[in-house]
Amino acid sequence: NLGVVYGARERRIAAQLRIPLAGARHLLETHHRRFLRLWGWIERAVSSAEVSRLSVTQDFWRKTVPAPFRPTVAANFPIQATGQSVLREAVVNAGAAGLPVIATVHDAIVLEAEERDAREVARAAERIMVEAAAVFCPGVRMRVDVSATTGPWEPLADPELRPRYDQVLRRAAVAAAKAAGRQGGGA
Repeated sequence: NLGVVYGARERRIAAQLRIPLAGARHLLETHHRRFLRLWGWIERAVSSAEVSRLSVTQDFWRKTVPAPFRPTVAANFPIQATGQSVLREAVVNAGAAGLPVIATVHDAIVLEAEERDAREVARAAERIMVEAAAVFCPGVRMRVDVSATTGPWEPLADPELRPRYDQVLRRAAVAAAKAAGRQGGGA
């Protein structure tokens, strides 16, 4: 699904899925029919970038499309930038709502909460993420996955990576304590 948005065509789909070329062609044609609005958006973004050599997102971030022109590059920027815009909107709104945001990871917000508050915090974060996506993708309801390090959900970090994850959390706590000290102590 994502591969076709970034330029995967029949041969690549067939190779990745280990299916005949005709099967890949059928999947691609079905994707075009099923997601007609998406393909229209991609075509407009690529055509505009090809003519102007510029890609502009809904919140007016601009990027020059380098030569030689490649449609995959022209399609990639608005998609990635829109995801970044959604995340930025969600982080700002989560902070304004008083949610305990401690980090972002790629396209996710990491929050810290007591176990007794985790479900409420997760629901609020999910609502905020969905609302942020609606700002940049009107009419699309984004699906949000929630994970936790404790409670009924699966662990967020791979057990082998847990020491590094804990180190990042310790560094975030130290930075937060320093920031709180600067705010309370005057300068």
